Amino acid sequence: MSQALKQRIEAFSSSAETSADKARLAALKAPNARDWLIAQPGKGEHTIIPCHEYKLMIRFRLGLSPVDILCKFCYSCNKTIPLLEEKDDWHFLSCIIGHGGREITARHHQVVYYLAYYLRLAGAIVIIEPAANQFAESRKRPDFDQTC
Repeated sequence: MSQALKQRIEAFSSSAETSADKARLAALKAPNARDWLIAQPGKGEHTIIPCHEYKLMIRFRLGLSPVDILCKFCYSCNKTIPLLEEKDDWHFLSCIIGHGGREITARHHQVVYYLAYYLRLAGAIVIIEPAANQFAESRKRPDFDQTC
């Protein structure tokens, strides 16, 4: 990242008003945060970002709302959006109230599957939910065990 860009992000960071803006700007400064912008698509179907997802990611990076016209009411948690503690244009993507555990579990399993898939492509040995549990005394268990 160029020095001029770092200075601009630092200036924006100091003027950020909400905790969401501060978190977004901190994420922009993270190492390799822009790698997805300059990555070349590969041969597999999972290496190309669909247009609608790319637009959402760019809007998030710029601090814009996900769409130009937003609904003022969340039917999941039954709240009017301007009455939330902070105005959160991205509330609809993060609200989990009213969603069953099955949806969250399905998404979790999908993330674990894709992580394991790409680790295997990189040459790692991956065991999903290994039988040998180092947290036997608690209810915790690892999602996968990987060895490079």
